[in-house]
Amino acid sequence: MDAAPTTRDSRHCVACPTRSHCVAAPLMESDLQALAGIMRFGRTCDRGRWLFRAGERVHGQFHVRSGSFETVLESVDGESQVTGFYLSGESIPSCAADGRHRHSARALETSSVCLRDVSAPSALVSPLGDAVWHAVVSHSLRERERTLFAQLTVRAHSAVARVAGFCLDLSERLAAGGRDPCVLPTPMTRGAIASYLGLTLPCLSRVMAQLRSDRIIRHDRQQITLLEHDALRRLANLPD
Repeated sequence: MDAAPTTRDSRHCVACPTRSHCVAAPLMESDLQALAGIMRFGRTCDRGRWLFRAGERVHGQFHVRSGSFETVLESVDGESQVTGFYLSGESIPSCAADGRHRHSARALETSSVCLRDVSAPSALVSPLGDAVWHAVVSHSLRERERTLFAQLTVRAHSAVARVAGFCLDLSERLAAGGRDPCVLPTPMTRGAIASYLGLTLPCLSRVMAQLRSDRIIRHDRQQITLLEHDALRRLANLPD
């Protein structure tokens, strides 16, 4: 695995293109040095490399600076279940038990992360100030609620509704990061998407082919292009 991030220089936040939609978004530049006191910046993961593995000790919460990751729950018999995909500006839940990760996280492309360090001395944490503390807590709660909502609803409907909901969820998250909400990059494999949605790969392929035939989406190996948002919302059982 790659070396842990060690830099605590607030200049990483000042120049970071992710700043507008990450934990630092609501902060003034004067607050960034206090945030840097509990953050480590600069860890890079190549595509396919593990950021952390189940059973390893939790050292903090990772925030995606660039690229994307998937989380995987591995069973004792070797089976694995994809539990989430995480984009730039989002945080990866630790799902910790007894201070150790319950699942693993892997880079879907060359990616980088920042780490909110739980081992930071209390002397660094105490003078954070209300603005920084509120930003950290609010971001963590918002990300936790989003992840929980997605996990609870992703398998609540038909196969078509699951795929439509997945596309809309990804679209909304890209829009929040200032990216095109109609063009969804898919660095994850189709097998990973099927695993996340609780579908077989042939079932996912049939649904995608039907949505393409109906001209609701267009897709290839690199991306999914949304052509009819309203139709996707109806298929996902969401209000207009």
